[in-house]
Amino acid sequence: MRKLLAAFLLSPLLSGEEAEYPIELTCTGGSAALIYFYLTKEETGSWFKLINPYFLPSKKGNELLNNKKINLNKYIINEKEIIVRKYLGRLPEVRQWTIDRRSGTIQMGGGRFSGNCIKGFKEFKENII
Repeated sequence: MRKLLAAFLLSPLLSGEEAEYPIELTCTGGSAALIYFYLTKEETGSWFKLINPYFLPSKKGNELLNNKKINLNKYIINEKEIIVRKYLGRLPEVRQWTIDRRSGTIQMGGGRFSGNCIKGFKEFKENII
């Protein structure tokens, strides 16, 4: 019983409000015009999709990754944040997005790119400003 209680208290997937899976997020900014995240409890079947990314070094890179589901198998969900890491093949380093679970803000590249996330998938058809 003590081991079960310890596992419950130390589990990074639990917080004051337990995460409901799958987690679906729409994020603006954070290195792309839009990023969709679909995160499962087991990590299998998880993905993200970049819409019009502006961090890619070439037009060809944009064509390879734009508007395509990219499988995820590494992320951390804890009480405070969601951290997603992905090596995107042609790029020389791992990309990391950090999403603050309380404020909904997203950052990439040590804070160089920031934006906001909302629960669920939302499509933006036109500019509001």
